[in-house]
Amino acid sequence: MTDYITKCAEPFYLPNSRIGVIGDPLFQGSSMFKNELCSSCGRSFKLHMQINWEVVYKTKKIMNRHATSQVNSQNEAGRKLESSISSLRSAISRLTGEEARLIGNASSYSAFVKENGIILYNDAIIEYINHLIEEEKGASIEVTAATGTSAGSKSPLQSLSELKQIYESEKRVMVGALAKHTGAIPTHEEMKKSLGLIPPPPPPPPAPSVTPAQPPRKGFKKFMFKLKLFFKAFKP
Repeated sequence: MTDYITKCAEPFYLPNSRIGVIGDPLFQGSSMFKNELCSSCGRSFKLHMQINWEVVYKTKKIMNRHATSQVNSQNEAGRKLESSISSLRSAISRLTGEEARLIGNASSYSAFVKENGIILYNDAIIEYINHLIEEEKGASIEVTAATGTSAGSKSPLQSLSELKQIYESEKRVMVGALAKHTGAIPTHEEMKKSLGLIPPPPPPPPAPSVTPAQPPRKGFKKFMFKLKLFFKAFKP
């Protein structure tokens, strides 16, 4: 619908004039036009039209469905990412507490081992693993030269290397824990208890149930009364 911004007369009613017709000849006989010219804008009646409507402008927000879908998808992805980050933070906090607890136990254990004259770690193990690694390297070279292929997805050499890394990691933990130990040296009983070698004490036995005394029955009272009368009658 066209919005005619210039309104020469409002309201203006011309009988028998056709609505929506531009240049209606009846305009010439109306009071709005003189010599076929509009008294308001000065233009010819041929450029005028009578209407019975009014255009009202309203602001309406129209969203692109594709853009809205993309925004919703991004928001959902953001919520999932925040949930994953929150879960990771909780896991980090839990693992940090677990690490502190393990280091504390290792500290007590290292101090106990050192106090009782037992070595914390055996350097001969590392030497022996290194010896096995060197032998396995020579064997792997021979197998590769003979077959032209690798020894497999996980060779004994890789297993020995992993074993060495694990042992060295445990050694670092023990030495570091011993350096951080500041408390008292645990006793044998405390170590046995912490290692689960002493079973926990059994739970206390349940308290015996006490049955309330029942009042004597009426028949028993009557029998006792008769018995008292019998002995009273034979009393000298």
